[in-house]
Amino acid sequence: MTGISEDADRQATSGSSPTPDDPGAGRSRARSLGRYTVTGLAGVLVGAGAASALWATGLVTYGQTPDTKGYAATSDLCADAKLKALGGALGDPTSPEGDHWEHDALDISTCFLRLESAGEEQPYNALIHYRLHKKTDPAAEFEVYATDPGYLAPEDAEFRAEPLGGLGDEAIELVADDGSGIKTSVRDGGAVLSLTVYPSHQQHSISEDSRELIKSDLADLLAALKK
Repeated sequence: MTGISEDADRQATSGSSPTPDDPGAGRSRARSLGRYTVTGLAGVLVGAGAASALWATGLVTYGQTPDTKGYAATSDLCADAKLKALGGALGDPTSPEGDHWEHDALDISTCFLRLESAGEEQPYNALIHYRLHKKTDPAAEFEVYATDPGYLAPEDAEFRAEPLGGLGDEAIELVADDGSGIKTSVRDGGAVLSLTVYPSHQQHSISEDSRELIKSDLADLLAALKK
């Protein structure tokens, strides 16, 4: 088993970058789920009343072993993530930094990449998180995880979350209205994978045309993680 520091582990499970030079590393994570515009979803339930409702309706699936569907832990998520679609549009993946942690109940892998084109002074960033749940089904918590922007955008950014078809059992796109980033998350059985793309400089933006590129690269990565 290879270990990562406690801080890096917290970052890996919260949607933040594990790298110290992340342009968003100094941003506060104090965000309210109430800020999101959730389209076509049941919405994020928060508070004691919601928690009681989850238990009462059986939505909390603790003790239920998830179907891993052939997914396996990876010691080098950056090597698995080719990002061919994004690379062709935004620049080749470079400067990989990743880590992983394996446990009987949960495997976590992270990868941070820069997407750099020749002559481009401000590259785009790609942050990938992969969690393989082997003891507890992540279905009940997936929507909360998928709609957490982490360090994705400035504090005053507004987001919209939309369901996405064609990936795994369920997938959600979280799009910053100001173009400061897109996070796409997918759950397939016990595997939860997210890809966040955002510009290195806040004066730049990422086009919504990149959404199909992100979806394509996530589909390829899901296939690669079935080893």
